[in-house]
Amino acid sequence: MELKYPKESPRGAGILAVVCLLASGVALGQAQTGNIFVRAADDQGTGLPGVSVTLSGVGAPFSQVTNANGDVRFPNLAPASYALDFNLQGFGKVTRKNIIVAVGQNTQIEVTMKLAGVQESVVVAGESSLLDTRKSGSQTNVTRVELESVPTSRDPWAILQTAPGVQVDRVNVGGSESGQQAVYVGKGSGTAQGTWNVDGVNITDMGALGSSPAYYDYDSFAEMNISTGGADAASQTPGVQVNMVTKRGTNDVHGSARLYYESKKLSSTNVPDELLVQQQSIGNAGSGNSVDGLQDAGLEVGGPIVKDHLWLWGNYARTQVDLVTAGGTADKTTLQDFGFKLNAQVIPQNSFTGVLMNNDKQKFGRNAGPTHPPESTWNQSGPTKLYKAEDSHIFSADVFATASFSRVMGGFQLISVGRGQMYQDAAGVYHNSYIDFITQRPQTQVSVQPSFFLRTGSIGHEFKVGFNYRKTPVTSTTSWPTGILGVNADFFGSDTDVAGFTRASLLQSELKSYSGYISDTMTINKLTLNVGVRYDYQQGQNTPGSIPCCNYDLAAWPQVPFAALSIPGTPALTWKDFAPRLGVTYAVGNENKTLLRASYARFTAQMGSGNVTPNGFSSGVSYLYYEWNDANKNLHVDQGEVNFNNLVAFRNIGADPNSLKAPLNQVDYNMKTPKTDEIMLGVEHELLPAFVVGAMGTFRHRSDLLYNTGTTSKSGDALLSADGSRILTPADFDCTQVGPFPVPNGTPQFVTQCNPKPGVAGRGIIETNRPGYYQTYWGIDLSATKRYSNKWMARFNFTYSDWKQHGLAEGQVDPSNYYGGSEADGGAVASQSTGSGSKGFVWINSKWQGTLSAMYTLPLDFNLSTSVFARQGYAAPYFVRLASSNLPGIATKDYALGAIDDQRMPTVLEWDLGLAKVVKVGALNVTLQADCFNLLNRNTALQRQLRVRSTIDSAGNLKANALDNNVFEIQSPRLLRLGARISF
Repeated sequence: MELKYPKESPRGAGILAVVCLLASGVALGQAQTGNIFVRAADDQGTGLPGVSVTLSGVGAPFSQVTNANGDVRFPNLAPASYALDFNLQGFGKVTRKNIIVAVGQNTQIEVTMKLAGVQESVVVAGESSLLDTRKSGSQTNVTRVELESVPTSRDPWAILQTAPGVQVDRVNVGGSESGQQAVYVGKGSGTAQGTWNVDGVNITDMGALGSSPAYYDYDSFAEMNISTGGADAASQTPGVQVNMVTKRGTNDVHGSARLYYESKKLSSTNVPDELLVQQQSIGNAGSGNSVDGLQDAGLEVGGPIVKDHLWLWGNYARTQVDLVTAGGTADKTTLQDFGFKLNAQVIPQNSFTGVLMNNDKQKFGRNAGPTHPPESTWNQSGPTKLYKAEDSHIFSADVFATASFSRVMGGFQLISVGRGQMYQDAAGVYHNSYIDFITQRPQTQVSVQPSFFLRTGSIGHEFKVGFNYRKTPVTSTTSWPTGILGVNADFFGSDTDVAGFTRASLLQSELKSYSGYISDTMTINKLTLNVGVRYDYQQGQNTPGSIPCCNYDLAAWPQVPFAALSIPGTPALTWKDFAPRLGVTYAVGNENKTLLRASYARFTAQMGSGNVTPNGFSSGVSYLYYEWNDANKNLHVDQGEVNFNNLVAFRNIGADPNSLKAPLNQVDYNMKTPKTDEIMLGVEHELLPAFVVGAMGTFRHRSDLLYNTGTTSKSGDALLSADGSRILTPADFDCTQVGPFPVPNGTPQFVTQCNPKPGVAGRGIIETNRPGYYQTYWGIDLSATKRYSNKWMARFNFTYSDWKQHGLAEGQVDPSNYYGGSEADGGAVASQSTGSGSKGFVWINSKWQGTLSAMYTLPLDFNLSTSVFARQGYAAPYFVRLASSNLPGIATKDYALGAIDDQRMPTVLEWDLGLAKVVKVGALNVTLQADCFNLLNRNTALQRQLRVRSTIDSAGNLKANALDNNVFEIQSPRLLRLGARISF
């Protein structure tokens, strides 16, 4: 294939054309409010114009008048309970109470008004329906009642796994994982396509695509909304969309204070004999991973500054999470949060919101685990700040608009605890130090969204138009404290120990995106159509910078050819895409208690810094590995021990480690944006007021997927030819069958080992679309939701799914069955968890998963609650490490021993139970709470050592290795959490 740089041409005209076409718009599924749609009619069902409808609730009362069809709308409402008063001369007054507004939901209210002589006034207090005829996607709303009452680990990642189709990489037992973010997938889409939104601001970390740049005060949330698909044109990506809305001030002073406490004394022991023996064999006391102590304290309060016009809410929280890993290493995290929200309504038609949020994380012992003793863990620091200003205005009963500006100041640093020369032993354990990582990730965003309502004949229209601009530069530096490494031969996979000499990396990029959409929600009696299209213009490039050389004494090691670099920028990579959306909802029956849904949507991938940095002049830390003879056996690379005549391997550099003639890697500037086409079919039925059951089927086809970036060849990587002009093909490789190798609890496996023919392969990769390759996902979600009323609430879901990949023969460059790849068309897809804690042996893929959250109010104001989570064990793909040849700079590669899901970890079951007593003390509600996590004290193995070192000789004799299949992590033991909350 021919690779071309983009022509230097102005982009402003095209962007301006899109802006002018769409006029304005909002951002990317950033739901933070709900809407109430009202229709007032007489007892014959005819719409009544001129009815004065007054809304009252968390803000100032606001009145509007119904149009000629008896319709009126109240948009952009904070999640809360509201009331409506209906007044029309000659008709009796109607009051409708307890109207629940949820994030991202549309509440439909219909009232019948009778002549004054028949009825003077009536108060209706029935439950508003959970059914939403205007909804065009798959959403889960987690209310404040559930957030406060159901036993959870009190972080949003734990809530994520309760949404249908979302799978999370870790099992969080009472906060055992709350000091670190989880990695997750949703309906065949990985974390990289997820978005995080707080109070309508997309704060997604574009340097670690799809993750959150912050941690949160759990009690600051008024509600959470999790979207996993559908036809809403406001959403760009197919990933999980997380919308978190914080509380706000009202005309009544309200607030709460809480303290939760856990300790080792409130925890059981569940270390399995296998792990006990394993740990004692290396001199450890035999501890499993568990909570050593946890304290969660906070305060939030809000109220009026000027009643009906100005309100303020603020919060402060501090959470201390102290853990012990399976290797006995301490992991301590301090999370501190504070923030303010100012709401203003000077005139009834206009509302302003200002937000300040500050989240700080201090972590001591990040990455601790069996391969990371204390000296090779990180100390993490770095606050994230969010500033937002938003204004909403109702121009008339049929025109509404919102505009906002936000700024996120993100970034953090990971500093190795140890500062000595790193040594990695045969088991892969790091000693003395680890890498340092420092990053800055600010964000700027502007969005506008108007909505227009009109009617053409019998068809009602709700037009939404959207525009969003976002700028997200990312600067990251990575280096080793001493710049010199020693690695054991067995772990490295070489004939000798190796000494590594390193130069720091600088990844510096700037991303800009311009997005717009237009949609029309049409209502035709029982039929609702959602038709829309969005346009995304994304652009990213590497920016210039300087890399010093080096952290070791240059004069002491003159044989190492590293020098400082001043790296240039690169041309911009641009993705431009239209994405259509169509949703259909039909209400069945006279009472509209059954909804049939169908939708089609095309989603496009969001561009992150990782999409543009591969062709930067610094693609990562530069490594030169030489033969090393540790003559004095001190596990330290000393002068006179390194054979500089034997360069064993090198990484992230070319033949000349200081060349700036061209980047080592390439980006195909003609690549297409990865796309996902989705079809959803579903049904929902209201069994009882505020109790809905449903089934939703989803099929997804993912195409134009990119080759994995990196400088080594795996199953999906694009390996360059020696002259850099093309991607290699299977014909460029010689293959042999190697083995057999013993697989724990499985049949011995052979591997196909392929090496390029001599002189064919070059260094680096091309990032481009993988030809002929695609993925499919299909799943069925069963759900039941009961809003809290009549003393109980519940939310249940069960998902069965299948996620596969196809077209491997056409898209595969190297025919080897590499670790993390797949062996044949139709094989399973599993997403490896990396980068967020010690979860490298977690491969996310389960065919079934179910959750239940429920609460019941007993007599004497006792609340009994429970949370149950179960899933199939994730994939456990074992692999073997073999020496490679004819690959410049590559010493070894990892080969899969069988299909990625031939073996699985055990089924996971987590059952939590809570009991709370509410005591009224004057105007205060004092809640005393006890939650028991992992009630059954299960010790399920969650991670194992998947590298196989054992061998079978030609006579069939097994030579076992004690490191094989070791347990790296188990489910944390039974834990009791005690807590108290004061609310008013």
